[in-house]
Amino acid sequence: MKYKIGDLAVINTASTIGIPKHTGELVEIVDNERSTLYHYRVRFKDGQIIPVYDKEINFIDRNDLILQFNMGQKVEYKPTEEIGYVTQIDYLYRQIEIRFNDGSHGVYRPDILVIRGDNE
Repeated sequence: MKYKIGDLAVINTASTIGIPKHTGELVEIVDNERSTLYHYRVRFKDGQIIPVYDKEINFIDRNDLILQFNMGQKVEYKPTEEIGYVTQIDYLYRQIEIRFNDGSHGVYRPDILVIRGDNE
């Protein structure tokens, strides 16, 4: 098997039947599927567990910078020192959407954001 129980992964664009809407979401491998149809069972952040093929997920290292960010978290955009809040995290493309205090939005790599702690 390619992944171990406890590994983190992200649903990719090869996902089929019912999970394409979850593309870019973080999951944890919770079991090796014991059928010829699927390879793993994965758990989403909301607790939902579904079976997947190995081709439908990509490994994500537990030390990846993007895992430090959470929805609603206060962050600073380094180039302009603007403060905003995390509104979406795409683990597949490693992008974070930020809503700034003036109502504008932007999508950025995690390495140009600084966590400022307080949640909205």
